[in-house]
Amino acid sequence: MIMPSIFNFSGYYKPDPLDKAPAAAQYIINIIVTSVITAVMVYCITDVFGLLEFESMGVKIMEVIVFGLIFAPMIVFFRKSSSLFLILIIFIPLFIFDIYLQANVRDANESALWIYLPGTFIDDVKILPLRFLMTLSFDGLIAGPLCIWISRLIAKLIYGKRKLPGADYEDRVKLFNEEWSKETIEKPKRDFGFYVLRILGFAYIAYLFILIIGMLGHTPWPEQIGNLISMTYVNPTLAVNTFSKIGIMILFTFIGAYNRKARYYCCWGLIVGHAVSTVSSLGFYFYAFNAPQISEFLLTSAIVDGVMIVLFFIILFQCRSESFWIRDEKDFPKNFSVPSQIMKISLYIVSAVSFGMVLLALYFRLFTDGSSGLGAVYGYPDPSLGNTLTLYFTISFLAFILAKSLVLRKYLYGILLFPFFIGSAAAVIIYFVMEYLNELTITTRGGSFIRPDWYFMMFIMFSSLIFIFLTAVRKLYYEVDFMISSLNPSSAKNVIALSEAFFGKENGMDNKNDNGMDKRKNSGILKAIDNYISGISGRKRGLLNFPFWLIENLFNLIFGLHPGLSVMSREEQRWFLKKYMLRDPVECSKSFVPMFADMGFQIGLAANAMIMFANYSDINVRKKIGYVPFYARDRMQKEIPTDGAPYENIFPLPENPEHENNFRKPTDEYDKKFVTPRILTSVEEKEIPDEADYVIIGSGAGGAVMAYRLAQKVSDPSKILLIERGNRYQPLQDFSDNEMEMMRKLYKEGGLQQTKKFTMSVLQGECLGGTTVVNNAICIEMDDEIKYKWQNEYDIDLSSLSEEYEKIAKEIDIQELDEKGINKNVSAKFKKGVKGFNENSDEKLKTLFPLKANHRNLIGDENWNLGNKRQTKRTMLETYIPWSEARGVKVLSNLSALKFTHSGRKADSVIVRTEDGEIKKVKVNKAVIAAGGVIASSHFFMRSGIKVNVGKRMSCNFAFPVTFQFEDILNAFDGNQITLGALDEKNRAVFETYFNPPASFALSSIPFYFGRRNDMMKNYTRSANFGALVGSEPNGEIQTKADLLNGQPFEWELGNMDRENIRYAFNTILKLGYYAGAKKAILPMKPGIEIDLSIQNLGKFEKLFNEYPLTISDLLIGTAHPQGGNIMTGDKSIHKSKRVLDQNYRLDGFENVFAADASVFPESMRVNPQWTIMAMSAMASEHVLKI
Repeated sequence: MIMPSIFNFSGYYKPDPLDKAPAAAQYIINIIVTSVITAVMVYCITDVFGLLEFESMGVKIMEVIVFGLIFAPMIVFFRKSSSLFLILIIFIPLFIFDIYLQANVRDANESALWIYLPGTFIDDVKILPLRFLMTLSFDGLIAGPLCIWISRLIAKLIYGKRKLPGADYEDRVKLFNEEWSKETIEKPKRDFGFYVLRILGFAYIAYLFILIIGMLGHTPWPEQIGNLISMTYVNPTLAVNTFSKIGIMILFTFIGAYNRKARYYCCWGLIVGHAVSTVSSLGFYFYAFNAPQISEFLLTSAIVDGVMIVLFFIILFQCRSESFWIRDEKDFPKNFSVPSQIMKISLYIVSAVSFGMVLLALYFRLFTDGSSGLGAVYGYPDPSLGNTLTLYFTISFLAFILAKSLVLRKYLYGILLFPFFIGSAAAVIIYFVMEYLNELTITTRGGSFIRPDWYFMMFIMFSSLIFIFLTAVRKLYYEVDFMISSLNPSSAKNVIALSEAFFGKENGMDNKNDNGMDKRKNSGILKAIDNYISGISGRKRGLLNFPFWLIENLFNLIFGLHPGLSVMSREEQRWFLKKYMLRDPVECSKSFVPMFADMGFQIGLAANAMIMFANYSDINVRKKIGYVPFYARDRMQKEIPTDGAPYENIFPLPENPEHENNFRKPTDEYDKKFVTPRILTSVEEKEIPDEADYVIIGSGAGGAVMAYRLAQKVSDPSKILLIERGNRYQPLQDFSDNEMEMMRKLYKEGGLQQTKKFTMSVLQGECLGGTTVVNNAICIEMDDEIKYKWQNEYDIDLSSLSEEYEKIAKEIDIQELDEKGINKNVSAKFKKGVKGFNENSDEKLKTLFPLKANHRNLIGDENWNLGNKRQTKRTMLETYIPWSEARGVKVLSNLSALKFTHSGRKADSVIVRTEDGEIKKVKVNKAVIAAGGVIASSHFFMRSGIKVNVGKRMSCNFAFPVTFQFEDILNAFDGNQITLGALDEKNRAVFETYFNPPASFALSSIPFYFGRRNDMMKNYTRSANFGALVGSEPNGEIQTKADLLNGQPFEWELGNMDRENIRYAFNTILKLGYYAGAKKAILPMKPGIEIDLSIQNLGKFEKLFNEYPLTISDLLIGTAHPQGGNIMTGDKSIHKSKRVLDQNYRLDGFENVFAADASVFPESMRVNPQWTIMAMSAMASEHVLKI
């Protein structure tokens, strides 16, 4: 029996018995344990050992309540953290409160909540902060690690037989071993300068911490520290400047430590600041009349500052050769960049004003009696005035060198902003704290007291205005020079920093290229991400700024008090990202606070995905890895391409006006029928009607077919209204091969639609034509086994399904893919792999060579996921929608259906919202048909007040693209993305060829971040994806309760059958790759697994993977085939109680509300569902027409 550990320095990564308990039970157990232990502790320290005395029994009870109801839940919440962190949770607030009690109650001889009794070993500790440290740490140890340990023991006794979900630490280490998953980053070299600056930075933080706590009172502290605190707050107006000065010094030390290139100027900033401090201290020491303790402090300060100046000079000379030199750009036109000029002038003004503040402060100190006004503010005490002089002179120096150097602004502009921000914040805090303590007065040199309310108001206004102005100037610079509209400057800097960290050059630094980076590519990535964010509608747009801001400004502080990522050197950036933001989940569990590590990991994944996507959309990066744009391939140069994929060569550019390569080559294939541009070109969109007979919500496979079938049979099709939330695009003019642009335009939430816990992505189209515009057009009929189950177990009439399959196939050209569109190299590999598997396995795969798709005039256009620019796919946008419009159907895009209203059992209107926020009610005469897809239709029903079963029993086809690397060049990107298939006889998985252009390939198939990713992408032309589709159990659910971040989010968990099928799929697909001749496989997991393909490794992986307790968070998982959520069953089905729709596709309890999309599916059909959605929508139309 393994006992829980009572104390752990790192995160608690062992099996935790509390995880077996229900969430409420976890808290209840620890609340009870903590309350009992606290009561016993209070009794022992008061009545048994006589160490403390509480003011009353009520205070004792209050202590038990505070520990039990406040600290105990916090400890449970953070229980996986280091025991030291659990102690700190309790110690820090108690320490601060004890300091307050001592300074303002005990030392004032008033009755305190508790006192330390004399004559005890505690009383022998005369240094009060040390006493509090000792006693309150004991409280933290008891109420933290000890109580949670006891709670774990109790949970083990009560829930010990329950099995913990997911893998433990040992399981993860075995599967995600170093050989397969570990990425290594060389630790940056740390020299003398680094350690000195880092130590001094922490010393300044300790100094600042003492001053902040000391705000509550100076009497509990040792004499020298108490005198320092008292001297600081005898003039609270100058205390604000002391805070700002310390803050500047901290930033100089930390940036200098982590960026050797900027260290030279950081040292100069530190030297200037400490030089001013030394001179002012010596000046006031020798020429001013001060109390002995102030004079002693001034002399000590001067000596310490002098020693530090020597250290800074030593560091400065060590790093000067690695720095850059600041100078004006003489050949750069001054007025070329207006924001840059405005910033430069502003910096000179700030420098001059700050220097003026130095002179002003000296004037009021030296030439006034300091009894009133600014004379009192700057008149006393001299050490605080010295800090003020240091602050403003350092700001003046910093602003001056920033005005001279554009490059230096990248690293040090934030330091300039800091004192104005922290000064305003500190002024507010000090004002209210000192006001609360009745100590908001300035003690003048003459010993009189004045209130500085007027100065605080003036200072806060002055500092805030400068901060806002400097921030606005920086924002203007990014908006104009970088053309950024969505990202804030801090996030923009972080984007550039991440681009450098992930994809910068490995060698050298030079002044022109700044760390050897191609600045043009960095700015291109920045603009691409900014454009991407600006084009996303909904709450995701605002949230996408967030990851970059957090990495730049929050996680850098949480994880070891680092400066912002953008001001670190590239080596430090990569080390920070690997060590803190993108560490393996195994390492996260061992971190100091695993919850923060997990949060950082998710934020790091999001930022990495966007940076990677933008990087591999860059034309030069794509060329470097071997990708050739579609129209640069030799086989695409004819009027009608006749050669199959892959291409042979890049078609050369013409050399002169007469060169033959100026013109398309003729072809003999003129007998083919091509789609006319008119089909794709709308002339107008009608106004929103006041009423309609039929309102169809959603224009994808279900909605478009429904509109056309109704239009064929009703007397007045103009009374049919088809609503689409997305845009209406014209492929010939609106579509491109730019992956990031098309993801933004065509996909719901820009392709970032995820579960609430970010465990799975769901790709859905959001444009006129729906997902059919962005899918791979693969059409597979429902398997007989699934069909039988739906008919018999769910009582669904599918008798006309085959007839509808045939009818739709004729209408939109569903047929086998033409050999011209199939990459011959990939085809040969996949066929070889399937053949080898079938010959060497007891289980066989049924082949679909080739697959069927709705297509015409196939040319091997590999970008169907980016729309249908070349019109070779037969989407709803080119078929059912224009056919419906031709008959009079009103098709309106950019219109959201909010809800339907009803009278009794009949819907009477649909409330819609336009893009600009206008709300309108459309009267419904006959029927409402929801066809927006699984998630949108469920949301529509929920908003309409339908709660029972809606959004439950969601299923899907999990998609797993496994990357295989071969020795020979395949150029798999040329040709259609999915072309060949193989079906498991037991319906556990479908295997398909699959490939993407570079950005999508990296995003979906390369679960690494540094060296491994770079090596894999270098082999892009030698790689191919074999994908596995695994039909899921109906375990997805849309939550009825909305939140601010996610709206009404959805969740997904793996069932036992899911785990078994995924294991089968992974093991099988690895064998397919092995038999196909691949040398290496990359599995989509978290962390990724890169495995050399051999019989031994296949056996090793299969054993470990089959034994591993798989959860959804272990997989890099996504789906483009969500199903269910509003399941349909007949009256005789055993699942009738779980249904949302009856056997007539009609909403339970309503006469005229229907659904006609994949949400009606009772469970996953386990293959690509497009054809079945269309067929069942056609079947549903027959029921709608009966209304």
